[in-house]
Amino acid sequence: MRQFMFFAVMACVGLLISVVGAHEGHNHAPMSKVPTSRPSGKVKKVVKKKYARPWSPREDCSGLYGTVDKKYAQKVTLSELMKNTDAYKGKFIEVSGVVKDVCRVKGCWMMLTDGTHLMRVRFKGYKFFVPKNSIGYGVTVRGYGRKSVLSARMARHYALDAGDKEAAKKIKGPQKVVAFTASSVWMFKIKK
Repeated sequence: MRQFMFFAVMACVGLLISVVGAHEGHNHAPMSKVPTSRPSGKVKKVVKKKYARPWSPREDCSGLYGTVDKKYAQKVTLSELMKNTDAYKGKFIEVSGVVKDVCRVKGCWMMLTDGTHLMRVRFKGYKFFVPKNSIGYGVTVRGYGRKSVLSARMARHYALDAGDKEAAKKIKGPQKVVAFTASSVWMFKIKK
C-alpha cells in the first residue's frame, strides 16, 4: 500500500512538472522578466455605476432582479389569478402588469396592477429588492401565488411603508388578499 501511494504521488508530481514545462512550447509573445511600471498603449478605465443599496433609486430601473428561472412558468393574467387563485396554488407562474407602488423604505415589496386588479408582490427569501423609483415600469414576475390573510398589523405596516398614514389608520381587522412570492422580476420601460 505504501509503495502504491508513493508511485501515485510521484505520478502527480511528474504530471504537474510536464504541464508547467509545456507552457513554454506554444507560440505567444515572450514575457518580460521584469514587470513594466506602466502598461504599453492606451488603457480605458472602466467605470461601473455603483449604487449605495440594491433598492436605491436609479435613472433606469429596467433589468432583471432576483434569479434567472430556467424552469417552465405558465403565463397567467392578473385578472385570471385573482379569480381562480386556488387553481394556480403551488404552480410556478408568470404574471405581467405595471408597478403601481413600491415599498418606500427598502423596495422589499411592490404592488402590481393590470388596470383593474391590484396584487402585492414580495420577493423570495427577502434576498432581493427593487428600486424605490420603479413606479410606472412594466413588469413580469415569476413565482407562486396563493390566497392569504393579512393581519391588521401587517396591513398597517404595508400602508406606512407606502407612505399612506391615513389608510393605515382606517385598517380594521384582517385582510383577505392574493399574495405572490416572486423569485425573479423583469422590469422594462413602457412606451408612452
